[in-house]
Parts: sequence; structure tokens; C-alpha cells
Amino acid sequence: GVVYQGHDLTSDANWARATCQGGVIFGSTNLSARINGNFPVVAVTPSGLLSQNCNAQDSKFKFQRIFSLATFNGDLYLSTWSSSYLSESFGAQIWRQSGDLYQQYQANALNWQRVVNNGLNSTANEGILHLFSFNNKLFAGVLNRNKPAQLFTSANGSNWPASQIITLPDAPNDSYVSSSTVFNGAIYINVVRAGVYKST
Repeated sequence: GVVYQGHDLTSDANWARATCQGGVIFGSTNLSARINGNFPVVAVTPSGLLSQNCNAQDSKFKFQRIFSLATFNGDLYLSTWSSSYLSESFGAQIWRQSGDLYQQYQANALNWQRVVNNGLNSTANEGILHLFSFNNKLFAGVLNRNKPAQLFTSANGSNWPASQIITLPDAPNDSYVSSSTVFNGAIYINVVRAGVYKST
């Protein structure tokens, strides 16, 4: 397989670079290369996302930062955190690269598709800060500053039913899922401002 790592090139002090460059994805088929920090570039930001960001100069510098990566059903997913010069939310996104990304990159045939737009039907969902898969589902940890931490779930990476949104109990507003790990068949997630949760 391929090990992937996201690299955020955005910077509040450099709007031109942030708006038009967004981020880069690195990958390696050699785990030792990852440990040594030697990642060949195997995929740049989706061209559709770059085009969107670079055309946003006249709309309050709105752009999307690549924030999380996850593999699911053989595809690579990335999520974004929406940002603007006025700190205005305009909705997170999720993009999917189908098939073997490394081989497609070698063949110059990348096929990124946006599968979520406008913050999963609410622009108040400004960031999807953690993606992970568990038990044949893809989970998206959403930041909404007016709601407790939420997990959106999908069985196919494209459809995210409102009926399957999980609101984490006792989590305060402006909390969000920041990381996850699997241990003894259960998923553990860290929720900023709330603590660690375990699936039952």
C-alpha cells in the first residue's frame, strides 16, 4: 500500500499562496521513507479545488484548507476547513480520488471528485477536521461553533444521511473530533474540549 500524509501550505500571512495553493499530498510505498520524512509528491491538491480557491480573490479571500485524509473502500478522501479573510464560514468539503492514486499519478490521470460541498447542507459546518473509517463506514468529524461535536456517517462516501448524524453526548458547543484509533475492536475518538469517547 501507500502511506499518505497531508501538508497544509496555507498561511494567514501569505494570502496569495494560501488562496491558490491550498495543500499538497505526499505518498510513499516505503514505510522507512515515511519515518525518515522523505516523501515524494504523488498528488497535488485537486485541480477543481485549486481553481475554486484561485478564483476566490474577489470574494473575501474565501478558500479551503486541506485538513484530513482517510482511505475508504480503496479510495482516498480528503476533507477541508473553509477559511476567509473575515473568518466567515462557507462550508467544508470532501473530495474523493478513486482507484490507485499512486498509479494514476504516475500516469498523469488523477480523478479527484468533490462528493460533499457547502458543509454537508449547512455552511455553519465550517470544517471537517477528522476523517476515519470504521466498520465499513466513513466518518467525518464536523466543526460547527454553535453545536456540540458531531460525526457525519456514510456507507459509500457520497451520501451522508441527516438521520445518521451522531451528536456526541456532553460535548460543548465549538467542540470537534481531532483524532481516532482502533483498539480491541472499538473505536476511540478524542474530542477537543470534551475528552475521549469509545464506541459501544
